[in-house]
Amino acid sequence: MYGWMLLYFIINCLVAQALGHLIAILTMGDFIALAIMMPGVEVLTLLLSNVATPIRRLHYIFQFLANFAPIRFGLEAILLLQYGFDRCGRKEVQKILLKLKMEDDEHEHHETYFLSTIIMLIINLIIYRLLAIILLLIKTNRYENRRKRALRIENSNQNLKPLNIIIPGLQCHHELNIKRIQV
Repeated sequence: MYGWMLLYFIINCLVAQALGHLIAILTMGDFIALAIMMPGVEVLTLLLSNVATPIRRLHYIFQFLANFAPIRFGLEAILLLQYGFDRCGRKEVQKILLKLKMEDDEHEHHETYFLSTIIMLIINLIIYRLLAIILLLIKTNRYENRRKRALRIENSNQNLKPLNIIIPGLQCHHELNIKRIQV
């Protein structure tokens, strides 16, 4: 059981890291936007994670969005590891699994549901990593950045004003004396 829990924690950490990279790329270094967006995304994923309200009671759109909440699959897998896999007798049901709608005819076989949570976590990891890479490539388009930099340099060169500052020893002398020494 502990090996599976460790696997889930590692995969969840990788998915959270990918989601963090995606949010950091979206905010482009704006700390205030990042400080607002990170807790907002965390609250949204917690609301869609089958903890506050069972997923099956939500609207279909929220059920679809819950597939992209990595916390959901990690928590469901941990709950299945702790309370599932025939821990109860034949006529008994785990109360927490029943409350979260994880103990039904559809989830009769905990092994398949358990493996589907692993697959969904890996799919979330791939999706968030690919989105982060695509956004990073779009934001760091080298040709577009060169064009913007050239325009900024051109604008700054046009806005330059002559300096009327005299620094002793650095001004130009108009007299040029050339001495030739012959041996």
